[in-house]
Amino acid sequence: MATQNKAAQQALNRQAAEGAKDNLKGTVQFGGESYKVSDLVDVLQAPAAASTATDRAKAAYTAAVASERAARLKARTTRAALQNYIVGIHGESNTLLAEFGFKVKKQPAKTVEVKAGAAEKMRATRKARGTMGPKQKAKVKGTVEIDATALAALQNAAETASAATTTTAAQTTANVGGAKPQSP
Repeated sequence: MATQNKAAQQALNRQAAEGAKDNLKGTVQFGGESYKVSDLVDVLQAPAAASTATDRAKAAYTAAVASERAARLKARTTRAALQNYIVGIHGESNTLLAEFGFKVKKQPAKTVEVKAGAAEKMRATRKARGTMGPKQKAKVKGTVEIDATALAALQNAAETASAATTTTAAQTTANVGGAKPQSP
């Protein structure tokens, strides 16, 4: 016998149940068991009832999953709006954000070397621009000539600064509970 899909099996079971109702009387014996006709019809109709229950349960599950996804989306957008509200009232660096479970945004500290490099670049840019009109000034960019050893020192300073910022951020996160809230 070939494998049949669920709908084909249910159709065959319905047909067999109808045939049993119409053509059999009393009790029948086959396959080593004895069946009353009404019990035989019940056995043949049971898969259809179970399938209907499964389909209903699957539909309920699908609806519950859709409801859960909608609730998560609503909560996520509401949480983002709440964060924007708190930031708008108290500022991005207020420790009150941590009480709501939001991360406090910290401005990374600039090292002395980075500030010195920025000041040199600013002076070089101003010197290169001279006294030109606004459109001409926009076209000119100053450059700072840095030798290889100074460049390596600046890169090492930048890497040290990023490592120090990470360490400082970890220490600040650990001390958030004991910090006093800042006023807006």
